[in-house]
Amino acid sequence: LAEFTPRVTLLQHRLQEDWEMGLPEAPQAIVSMSAIHHLEPGEKSALYSRCFQSLAPGGLLLNGDEVRPADETEYRAELTTWADHMRREMSGGSIPPAFHDALHGWIDRNVTRFGQPKKSGDDCHETIEAQLEYFRIAGFTTADCQDGGTAARPGLDRRVRRRHASGSPRVAHAGTAPATR
Repeated sequence: LAEFTPRVTLLQHRLQEDWEMGLPEAPQAIVSMSAIHHLEPGEKSALYSRCFQSLAPGGLLLNGDEVRPADETEYRAELTTWADHMRREMSGGSIPPAFHDALHGWIDRNVTRFGQPKKSGDDCHETIEAQLEYFRIAGFTTADCQDGGTAARPGLDRRVRRRHASGSPRVAHAGTAPATR
């Protein structure tokens, strides 16, 4: 990102922290990749509200993250498929032994104990519909979701895009880039 200085500010914080206090100005874009699904529902809702309040008019909130299908059977099947894939990769030597305990823990929390309550830090997957509702609660009125599943993790890698409106801090439009000024 150094080549984009001073146009880019990289903040590294826990999503639950007051990261927005470190912003030098209202950003044109906030990007999160494969992180927000680790937050509990209340934390997600609060984060989206803080993002909405922090963005400049015309700014973009881009969240490329995991969501789950609404159907419990389908969701469990996707988690089981992923767990089976990870077991094969571990036994085949593709995943270093240092990561095995963490992956076995993931399998236990998400497959063996499927349906048990989740806590912040776990995979707290939610449906696209739930994610869009968080955006409406935050003040966004429109959100765009795109499914960009991958072969390695079908279904769970649906990518979700959201955009804050041009010129209005209270309306959102679908899109992938900030409005031109």
